[in-house]
Amino acid sequence: MKGVYDQALREADLSSGQFALLLALRIGGPLTKRDLAEMVRAERSALTRNLHPLIRRKLVEEREGSDRRTRFVSLTPAGVEAIQRGIPRWRNAQKRATQLLSQEGMNHLLGAVQRSLEIVSKSEQLSEDLPIAKRRASDQAAATF
Repeated sequence: MKGVYDQALREADLSSGQFALLLALRIGGPLTKRDLAEMVRAERSALTRNLHPLIRRKLVEEREGSDRRTRFVSLTPAGVEAIQRGIPRWRNAQKRATQLLSQEGMNHLLGAVQRSLEIVSKSEQLSEDLPIAKRRASDQAAATF
């Protein structure tokens, strides 16, 4: 699915990750890099990879906070324009993604979710049984002495 959004946003010269950062800054205002990463749920390396091109293109600016360790990023007027160019493309990507996620795709997705839940359930059962098994082994070892 990410490819659908990246393809649509390519005309705006943005990736889906970059567009997400621009939107987060539009919503959240100036943010520390840490807060921005948390807001978009990005690893530090992914944040850096997506943020640097935006800074180079002057869509986002970076500045020091009250102490030198804190860095803030904020949207520039050019960044606001990039969002405006990207929104119609994002909406088109949403429509395309919905079409691609047909009933067959939905069934496949729901099946994958069901299998994942079964694995989690079995894993939880195993971890619950593990202390019992350890205790039995310990009791058996103590009985042999």
